[in-house]
Amino acid sequence: MSKTDTVFFRANPKAHLSPQNKKLLKALESGRTVTRLTALFELRIACITARIGELRAAVYAVMTRMRGDTTAARYADYYLR
Repeated sequence: MSKTDTVFFRANPKAHLSPQNKKLLKALESGRTVTRLTALFELRIACITARIGELRAAVYAVMTRMRGDTTAARYADYYLR
């Protein structure tokens, strides 16, 4: 190899994720949608917005869908594209 050759290594993208991010990503990859309440009570993740931001920074296509319930309360529903 010369000094001008570029070498690309395919890194494991999950290697640098926190345990909470790995747990959230596993739930999203299984086809589930995750809301703030399901993250808190089922996955034990208190601040899902920060974890979603970290997954997006790690180049995962996490999408947000705004939903509403019968009391007109709005909430975010996260899923993988």
